[in-house]
Amino acid sequence: MPPKTRSSEVPTLSDVIIIGAGWYGLSATKTFLAVNSSATIRIIDNGDTIGGVWSKSRVYPRLVLNQPTPHMEYSDLSMSEVAGGLEDYSDIPGDLVTKYIETYAEKKDLLKLCQFNTHVVSIERKPDLGPWRIITRPADNPDGSVEGFQCTKLIVATGHKTVPNMPSDLDLTSFSGTVFHAKELGKRHDEIANDESIKSVTVVGGNKSAFEIAANFGLARKKVIRSSVLENRFQEAPRVIQEAESGQDEAAVRQLIEEGDGIKISHTHISSMNGRTLHLANNEAIAADAVIFGTGWKHPYPLMFSPSLSPDLGIPSPPSSQSLPYREHWSALDTAAEQEILTQYPILAHPPQNLNLHLKPAAQCARFFRFMVPPTLAAQNDHTIIFLGNLHAQSTPLFSEICALWAVAYLEDLFPANSPINDLLKDRAAMEREAARSNAWARKRHLSLAVVPMVTFEMREVIDLLLRDLGVEPERHRMKMKGFGWWGWKGWCREWFTGYSPVHYRGVLEQFLEAVERGKGK
Repeated sequence: MPPKTRSSEVPTLSDVIIIGAGWYGLSATKTFLAVNSSATIRIIDNGDTIGGVWSKSRVYPRLVLNQPTPHMEYSDLSMSEVAGGLEDYSDIPGDLVTKYIETYAEKKDLLKLCQFNTHVVSIERKPDLGPWRIITRPADNPDGSVEGFQCTKLIVATGHKTVPNMPSDLDLTSFSGTVFHAKELGKRHDEIANDESIKSVTVVGGNKSAFEIAANFGLARKKVIRSSVLENRFQEAPRVIQEAESGQDEAAVRQLIEEGDGIKISHTHISSMNGRTLHLANNEAIAADAVIFGTGWKHPYPLMFSPSLSPDLGIPSPPSSQSLPYREHWSALDTAAEQEILTQYPILAHPPQNLNLHLKPAAQCARFFRFMVPPTLAAQNDHTIIFLGNLHAQSTPLFSEICALWAVAYLEDLFPANSPINDLLKDRAAMEREAARSNAWARKRHLSLAVVPMVTFEMREVIDLLLRDLGVEPERHRMKMKGFGWWGWKGWCREWFTGYSPVHYRGVLEQFLEAVERGKGK
């Protein structure tokens, strides 16, 4: 039954709509209001609370952030302050991250702008380059009434962990036990752990969440079988599991794995399901009362935007939906970019052998300038849409702040008049070359992580680049110790040999606003 519509109602028009209430969405909202306090802003999120991946409904027991303090926090609020005291480089439990995000949103008065439990069905725009139209429905009711919104500026901050990647060639309805994706674990963990009728749990996947699920239910005395990612058809994730990421290397968990009684690892995949029996590709049949898929995520953009908009937006799309000229154009750019990367870094031409890679074709990657901007629209001076959260970053809160500031400067046309970025944003060919090079680097440097580029090791370089575009000094240590002689030397040493954390970027927003007030903005 199709959803009911409200065709008689005129869609609400906002200056800005931000899709996503996670790290990036909150940063974008705070920054936009600081730059333009009179802007009408609406945040749309399909969850029932703030926080995105770290919302209350998605956090489960024993979940620990894979970055310690003080690196996973915004520059203007200390995680230790929210926790009531926390030593540097302490592990951060998931529920503390949730509390931190909620505290931040309350301090910045952002909750009043949020509309939760709202699923984006589609995003449209008329050829006359009018406002963006967002069609939504209740997230918990597929048959609920459709509601429309309009905006002159659109910030897509959904990130890349929104849409579960469930197997398409398994009949899940033939399984009579409990089946769900790891996204639902926060809501359903206690249901599985406390249900005495559920004695065996099969976890499909080999990434961080799959390992945590296995550890949780193994310690709950459930018999766990984890189907490894190495031969899993559904998961596109790296081969390596870092055992120290979330506390799963505790002695008890190790013992469960080593003994093979509590947790068994099976390097295969599920061929079919019937009743409460799983038939594996290695011809083994196993009993399971629950199956949890820790199989990663689908890219959300193609599900929200019309395929006709994909080329201009630079969002991922299957080759079958792309025109021949478009495919040939980007194929040439991808080939040239890859050759440039391999010429500059020859070692990347010889990756480790015997890796089971899950690389998608370059044609299915996003094509964004500075990881955020559609080159085609930017070259047409159409600065009305930007995409945030398209990277795996080491310090997500900080990175979201810098990206949000760049995004607002782009949307509001506030880059300093003497910044080279102004000429670049008019040069479609240059922007496309950068987008192709960024994707080529991801494919060659990070292999299976190519679909969503990773900047764990390159984050400082990217931040420096964005700050230079904004006319803000990126060398934060040296900036505070300018001078000659000893002070100049000391500042130089600090810049090269002292680490960075979010607090060192405190004041970046204010420095940019001061530059704008002095008339340096256009």
